[in-house]
Amino acid sequence: LYQLKELILSNNSIDTLEKNQFENFKTLESLDLSENKLGFLDKDIFKGLDNLIELELYGNQLTFEQTVKPFAYLKNLEKLDLSNNPFKKLPTELFYGLTNLTKLVMDETNIECIQEDDFLYVESLKHISLNNNKSLKNLSENAFNKLKNIDSDFLRFM
Repeated sequence: LYQLKELILSNNSIDTLEKNQFENFKTLESLDLSENKLGFLDKDIFKGLDNLIELELYGNQLTFEQTVKPFAYLKNLEKLDLSNNPFKKLPTELFYGLTNLTKLVMDETNIECIQEDDFLYVESLKHISLNNNKSLKNLSENAFNKLKNIDSDFLRFM
């Protein structure tokens, strides 16, 4: 079990994860928690997932209203999917620690605006998708300025 590379827990009714839930899964590279009922991510939930490359969180109830640095321990994460979650804004430190993130998917959320510093901690991003965000009304003209590696072919929104 502790040599596991991929863990798929999608399409369940998981609404809570305990602190340090995955700390013994040191070799895990892919975690799929999509299509559950998660509404909150504690800052220590992903502690110990040093080798995680891909995290699927789409289709949950995440609002990030009381969340502080939920991905801080995921230094090697390359792909994050937050699509189909009801969050309205991106907290300043939401992406803190994601220094190797290259692909971010946030399609079909309730996001209303994207500010200049929303992508402050993910300068390594190459691909970002913001498709079908019907509530997105305010996009700062400098929102993507810090993303020096962004591939304009993969900057998709609306």
